[in-house]
This record gives sequence, C-alpha cells and structure tokens, in this order.
Amino acid sequence: MPVPPPAPDSTEQVQDKGTSNDTMPPMVNFLTSELYAGKNVLKVNVTDDSGLRLREVRFVNEGKIESQDLVYDGNNVYKGLINVSPPSAVIVVNVNDVYGNKASYSKSFPVKQFPDIFTEIFNRLINR
Repeated sequence: MPVPPPAPDSTEQVQDKGTSNDTMPPMVNFLTSELYAGKNVLKVNVTDDSGLRLREVRFVNEGKIESQDLVYDGNNVYKGLINVSPPSAVIVVNVNDVYGNKASYSKSFPVKQFPDIFTEIFNRLINR
C-alpha cells in the first residue's frame, strides 16, 4: 500500500489574486460581536489584494496564550475556535499576505455567562 501524499500547507492560500506590487497590509473586520464563557467560534472578514500566508487568532485560556489557525469559510470570512473565560477577553488576529505585508488587529470583548437551564425556563414562564 503506497504512503499517502503530505497534507497541503494550511497556512498558505492556493490562489494568488495580486501582483508583486501589493504593498498594503490585509484588512480585518471582526464579525463576532459577543463571546460567552467556554468555546466560541470567532468570525472575521479578511480582505487583501493578494493571497494570505498566515491567518491566526491568539487569546488567553487559563492563563496561557493560545494560538489557533483561522479556516476559510467563503466570501473572505475566516473562523476559528477559541476558549475564553469571564469577565473579558482580548482577541488578537494576525494575518500576513504572500508578499510579506503584515497586520495585527485586536479587540476586547466582555465575556458573558450562559444562564443555567432552570433560570432560562423560569424566565420564559414568567414572561408569557
């Protein structure tokens, strides 16, 4: 049985949309507006004139800085799984394009607690 080929590099986009004259860094727009305690899917919009080489998100989880790759979701949207704790979280998105233009964007989010199931049921019964 032959050995399978190596997996493609997950930090490099296949198609290059620009030219070597690209000197502008990628632009990042946070699409996620709120975070809850625990695991969350962070979504960002990344636009650039050329292909992206690096797409990562950094955050603090249990006192340690963690880094996750952002995965392409279509229409310039990238998403990544993050794990945050209350009361707040600072999220940093780093992107580099194929011509070495770099950008780093950060945003502070308040982290909300999910109400327990009994509180949620009680609130719905009262608000009828």
